[in-house]
Amino acid sequence: MEEGKQRKLRVMEGEDLISKLPDALLADIVSLLPGAEGVRTSVLSQRWKTLWKHSHLNFDQKQMSKPLIEHYLQYTNPNKRFASASHRKVASRGRKSMDAIAKASKMINSAIDAHSTPLKSCRIRHLAESCVSGEAVGWMKKLLGKGVREISMEQENHYDLNTYYQDMEYAWKDLGQTLDLPFEVFSGFEVLELKNYYLKIAPSIDTPQILKCITFNNVAMSPYDLQKMLSYCSSLENLTLMKCILIEKVEIDSPSLKVFKICRMSMTGIVVSAANIEVVEIDNVTCYPGRLVLKTPKLQVLCSYHDSKNAPFVNELLKTKEAIETSSGIAVNDDLENHNVGVYDQNEDDSLPFPKLLFWQIRELCECINHQLKTLYLKGFTGKEFEVEFVKYIITNAGAMERITIWFVDVCLWDEVITTMCLLSYPKASTNLSIILKPGKKYMERVGGSFEEWVSTLRL
Repeated sequence: MEEGKQRKLRVMEGEDLISKLPDALLADIVSLLPGAEGVRTSVLSQRWKTLWKHSHLNFDQKQMSKPLIEHYLQYTNPNKRFASASHRKVASRGRKSMDAIAKASKMINSAIDAHSTPLKSCRIRHLAESCVSGEAVGWMKKLLGKGVREISMEQENHYDLNTYYQDMEYAWKDLGQTLDLPFEVFSGFEVLELKNYYLKIAPSIDTPQILKCITFNNVAMSPYDLQKMLSYCSSLENLTLMKCILIEKVEIDSPSLKVFKICRMSMTGIVVSAANIEVVEIDNVTCYPGRLVLKTPKLQVLCSYHDSKNAPFVNELLKTKEAIETSSGIAVNDDLENHNVGVYDQNEDDSLPFPKLLFWQIRELCECINHQLKTLYLKGFTGKEFEVEFVKYIITNAGAMERITIWFVDVCLWDEVITTMCLLSYPKASTNLSIILKPGKKYMERVGGSFEEWVSTLRL
């Protein structure tokens, strides 16, 4: 007891607990700071002198000399700023103009050059002028030379160029959003995230390929350029397209791809031909009916979301129903009134070469279900045989599962609910698994009783 009081007293007296943390943890904390602030920690003590150089760098160009840059952006004509940036691209080192943005760029260059220890990742958020000056590509080249494997690049005032700078010359607008990236730089990283760019790239078959993960967020490029680029990325395993423009149709043919995510885009068609893909995620995508094609024989996980309230073209919104039917041959019945989805077997004519109730039993186990899946929610459950077999499949195979929650529909047969309740006594692959059964949504809103009380009403 006395020892605890003494420990609290030492803390109150200002004991330096931070200095007791190991260097690796301190380096992780410092890496969360913006680049300039991380560098400033080097003056705290001899021990802190090189902590900022570990693992990760994070730069926000606008924040590095914030008062000077904000004044420069507010009182300098955009055309003049972009002309100055263009001059820096072609001028010799000694004759480059040093405006506020150029000084911030120099600070980023100095920080990267001073980094002598192994660097795993870097994030840079920069102004459009750094696209015009070529400094954005220059930083990527420097980081590649430093052995960086993960990089995130974001052009900060993308929307300003199109919305607020109405008097800016079109050529400057175009240059301010364009990232003209050599393919050896593009494909030289393992993980690459680009946000708010018009991307120009010329693929080369002679370039070494280590790129495994690409995320394009609000990136504009033609469907042809995207398809050609992907055809050269022979090591690509993970591709995410989010709010990208000009890409009206996606055609992906990649033998190495394992994960594909497409979010908040309007498409005329989606064709995915990937022999080894395991995960497909479709999030609020508008697409012409019948234009989704998934040739994915090893698909294990399909996620599909749609928000009809916020969708601009509700009739063209790619629904979970179409995604599941396209990928599995299982027909999906939408209960639009209750927003429930029930799954039933489309093979009523016994076209399967085995009894339909064996569908889940003979499926090959996937890594996700066997070792990773922890939580499962099933809404709109009716207690039909095919659904019960699916839950049984999860219970007996999901070794890491911790919680299964099943919400029944309001109109259920008593015997089908009782059959589902029998699953509670089945042998579980996970010793930590709990199964929660809940009554229909309307019953809960109207009565608010327990599951057992709801079951008793089904016999009336």
